[in-house]
Amino acid sequence: NVRVTDIFPYLKKYNVPYESGVIRESYGLILHQDFVMSYILPLRYARVNRVEVLLGGKAKPIPPPPTYEQMFHVPAMKPPIDRSSISVDSLKGIVRQAIEARVRGKQTLLRDLLDDQFMFYALQGRQWDRDRFLRSVSPDPMVKGFEIEQAELSFRQEAPVLTIVVKYESLRGEFKSFNNTFTFVNRNGKWLIARWRAF
Repeated sequence: NVRVTDIFPYLKKYNVPYESGVIRESYGLILHQDFVMSYILPLRYARVNRVEVLLGGKAKPIPPPPTYEQMFHVPAMKPPIDRSSISVDSLKGIVRQAIEARVRGKQTLLRDLLDDQFMFYALQGRQWDRDRFLRSVSPDPMVKGFEIEQAELSFRQEAPVLTIVVKYESLRGEFKSFNNTFTFVNRNGKWLIARWRAF
């Protein structure tokens, strides 16, 4: 940002309608520098072109003024996801692979299913990032198998969330069920697990 008082001569010289872009602060009126340059640069290019033509050269194209998003660095809005294209079965397949890889200690397979910003949340307030979670993965000799009993798909801020109940069977023939929630993110057309909550 720049103060209006610091650049006032230029604002008047180039007829910049600064009143429409000012922000009132305790120390005076301020403007974003890109707002000012969006008016000054086209005029400067036009003047340079006139000199080029007088010297026998050719006029260069004048670049368009920056958009509001460019001036104020507004992140591009992502189009909403097509929820109808996301099926419970496809996400459940990813979850099944992830649980299988975790139970069998297959770190390489699990790494391919997790986003770089992955976080794991478990009981006792444990919060592990991707690297810490992968280091914790080792074969569980007590688990004979597992089954996903329930799966419910919802959306949280355009992110698919799959809530499941998974039932584990031990080598002793005992069964225990746990709730798990998986939040997904799409990276280059591939769904990856961004959050895994086990409780």
